Amino acid sequence: MTEQANQGSKPTVLVIDDDPFTRTVFRQVLEDAGFWVEEAQDGPEGLRRFREVGPKLVLLDVMMPGWDGYRTCAELRAVSCEDPVPVLMLTGAGGMDGVMLAFEAGATDFATKPIDPLVLAQRVRFMLRASENMVRLRESEGRLATAQRIARLGHWEWWPASGAFSGSPESYRILGAGGEPPATAPLTLADLLGRFHGDDRPLVQESLEAAVHGEAEVGGVFRLLGDGGGLRSIDLRGRLVPAPDGKPLSVVGTLQDVTDRVRAEERIRTLAFYDTLTGLPNRILFHDQLQGILAAARRHQRHVGLLLLDLDNFKRINDTLGHSAGDEVLRAVARRLKEAVRPYDALARTERGLSHSLGRLGGDEFLLALGDLRDPGDVTRVAMRLLESFRDPFELKEGEFFLSASIGVAMYPQDGTEREDLLKHADVALYHAKDLGRNTYQFFSDSMNKEAFQRLVMENALRRAIERDEFTLHYQPLVRMPGRHIVSAEALIRWTHHELGGVGPSHFIPLAEQLGLIHQVSDWVTATACRQLATWAERGVPLVPIALNVSGQQFHRPGMAGDFLQLLEREKVDPSLFEVELTEGTLMVDVKASQRILEELKERGVRIAIDDFGTGYSSLAYLKRFPVDLLKIDRSFIVDMTSDSNDAAIVTAIIAMASSLSLEVVAEGVENEEQAQQLQELGCGLMQGYLFSKPVPGEEITGLLLQQGRAGGERLAHE
Repeated sequence: MTEQANQGSKPTVLVIDDDPFTRTVFRQVLEDAGFWVEEAQDGPEGLRRFREVGPKLVLLDVMMPGWDGYRTCAELRAVSCEDPVPVLMLTGAGGMDGVMLAFEAGATDFATKPIDPLVLAQRVRFMLRASENMVRLRESEGRLATAQRIARLGHWEWWPASGAFSGSPESYRILGAGGEPPATAPLTLADLLGRFHGDDRPLVQESLEAAVHGEAEVGGVFRLLGDGGGLRSIDLRGRLVPAPDGKPLSVVGTLQDVTDRVRAEERIRTLAFYDTLTGLPNRILFHDQLQGILAAARRHQRHVGLLLLDLDNFKRINDTLGHSAGDEVLRAVARRLKEAVRPYDALARTERGLSHSLGRLGGDEFLLALGDLRDPGDVTRVAMRLLESFRDPFELKEGEFFLSASIGVAMYPQDGTEREDLLKHADVALYHAKDLGRNTYQFFSDSMNKEAFQRLVMENALRRAIERDEFTLHYQPLVRMPGRHIVSAEALIRWTHHELGGVGPSHFIPLAEQLGLIHQVSDWVTATACRQLATWAERGVPLVPIALNVSGQQFHRPGMAGDFLQLLEREKVDPSLFEVELTEGTLMVDVKASQRILEELKERGVRIAIDDFGTGYSSLAYLKRFPVDLLKIDRSFIVDMTSDSNDAAIVTAIIAMASSLSLEVVAEGVENEEQAQQLQELGCGLMQGYLFSKPVPGEEITGLLLQQGRAGGERLAHE
């Protein structure tokens, strides 16, 4: 590492002088002024130190033994010829001869001894600034020269009095003159104009004449005739140079071949306003066209329909077949939509200009604006035609695929008079169409807007619910008949918001899944249930397993089983005290993956239950593959089983199926004694429902368990 590397950011000054006292004085002055000082007592040592430390400036005494200052300066210059370091010569002898010798040796400046220390420090600062400016100037000039070569930029001059034209070699090359001025006579204005496209010649001449009269500078991109009849684009710039008497002398300027740039700009304009995949107007151009359609509707008092179309479950194609197949489908959809909105339609014809616009908003969303409508009902016909265009399958190399779409419609002026309002309301209507089951269209209404606002409020509130401690867990006992002994408790999350009040799980759990918050919510539920078990253990409450409902999104999260078991380990809870409840649909999303996850949980002692059994696949084939402990018969079959023979038959079949597989069965939603009696007769001993207990807070379930312990576990008090 060099000494300069140790000095930090201070500029280094090398003092070469045979007088130790002078070196000491200079060091003190320069270090006080913020410089790093290196010393040498003669020329050879100075040259060596110069190579070692690479100073920013040299203070050099002229009169030294051996090498004098002139030779030393020459040697320094030989070392730093490409990037000369400033050298300040110090001499005690006057006269111009010494000054001339100093400059001939390569000195930057000179000063006579003795020199005032403060003056010396300022002199050094000035020379360093001047040196840095020169370096920057040389770098700038080099960059400019390189840029001009790369840019193929030439300069020219035209004398109006004689009509003569001259220019740089690059100018002649651009003009097609081979890079050299004509051998016979200089170019004239007529020669110059003759090289431009016929339509642009008058424009070039007008621009030059305006410059001569001082009215404007020359400026513009013009078309130049190229070899073989092709056209090139030339950027022509210039301004007037007046004579000393103020009269026009010449016009000087530049010209540059910008053909590639112009073509690129045209391409950029296309990319900026059209979707590269489908060729339809993109969001920017569509919004501009919609603005024009609305303006025309205001003038002529007509209606405008704005349709926002979104493909149903399009993500499935991308995830299954890949994005190239998805792009192919989007192109096919665009073609069908263009056919569905035929330009020769009666509603699309107008003498007032653009009456409709079809564009791609992005992703799998498309927008259609229908203007010049006398009857808003015409929009219904178009919406139905758009949905009809999806009836035929899409042909891909992988095979045939069916696809549907949902459409939201907003009308001008009923649903809004401004573009942004209509776009927002069409989006609200689209969301409503999705909620209705997709493959349909919906017109916007005020009630939808209120629902959308309430949803937005709920989204914001849900994001803050955990940190605000707004969630609670309730527990519903599962009992074994006939003694009504509590054998487990199902944990059910509840949300109480300070403004929204109580929000049911059926409302906020799907929302949490859509917002990607379900993992945080599920982790909170598990951690809270662990703390409940710890509380029971501390208070001597008889422990029973807690059942947790796991959503499909949470179950299929990568590493779900490991994360769940790690959380139990952190909370120091035995996994056998937990039961995981899953729906049939969740397990069937990916059978092999589901089997691996369940086996990992089962190995650690977690019990597995299939919730809402009977509403999904209910297949013996998949039940044999999964390590399931119990089936929970959906309450929809229990409610009417005492009066509906079909429901009774389904319950009987499920119990028999479970018995053949050695699985326990739980009847959900048991509300009266008659149901409980019939279930016992059919062989179902595990039940859950309001007959035994509603979901209750942690303190109440604790009380029920304590009551059961005191009573010897004989019976749960009827509520």
